[in-house]
Amino acid sequence: MTNQLYYCGIAEHSATSSAPQEVAVRLYGPKYFNNTDHEGNERLKDTIISLMISENKLGPKVYGLFEHGQILKYYPHRQFRLKEQNNPKLAAQAFKKLAAVHAMKVPIKVNTNWIFDDFPKFYETGYKKFPINQMIDELNCETLKKHDLKEEMQWLFNAITKSKCPIVFSHHDFRGSNIMITEPNDEIILCDFESSSYGYRGSDFGSIALEWGRDSSEFGKPYRKYPNDETLKALI
Repeated sequence: MTNQLYYCGIAEHSATSSAPQEVAVRLYGPKYFNNTDHEGNERLKDTIISLMISENKLGPKVYGLFEHGQILKYYPHRQFRLKEQNNPKLAAQAFKKLAAVHAMKVPIKVNTNWIFDDFPKFYETGYKKFPINQMIDELNCETLKKHDLKEEMQWLFNAITKSKCPIVFSHHDFRGSNIMITEPNDEIILCDFESSSYGYRGSDFGSIALEWGRDSSEFGKPYRKYPNDETLKALI
């Protein structure tokens, strides 16, 4: 979490002004993911994406842009959590919004290899900076004791290659906290496109499937909870 998000509103709303009475101001922080090939301006791509998402009514309306951030429409909302997952209309609306994102033609570099490039870097950096094996023993990480992470990573790369998954413009962080249900009209607005780029369509499917049937605190519990067939059909 590197960005700062602020609510700004006037104390007394004006009945005659056409200007927004309340806004969300997003201030950029350092960008640690998906920030290669920016040629000195790591937020240029974010600006392009934010404007296109706004114009296509898939994400927050952009009121203004400045060097260090964005001024966006403020939406009273709740997040897409367990209750919302069990609402077929809301789930279908969220999936349709994702499909519209995947259909966008965004004028940015198409780099389909970020998983193949970044995952090995994360692995190498982790083992250089920390005593990973010692930590695995100390914390008794049973899964990491049974499976070699590097071999698992290679298995993933092979599976992705064999899947022939379509390359589309992807959210890359499509999960409940980035799916807003506006109140009181229950309209879905997607947010936080900072990690977005072209990539394998299945990554967004996997992100939402991973947390399906859980709330944000349940990842220590048994993990074999996945969307049922009807939900997957609607998603696909």
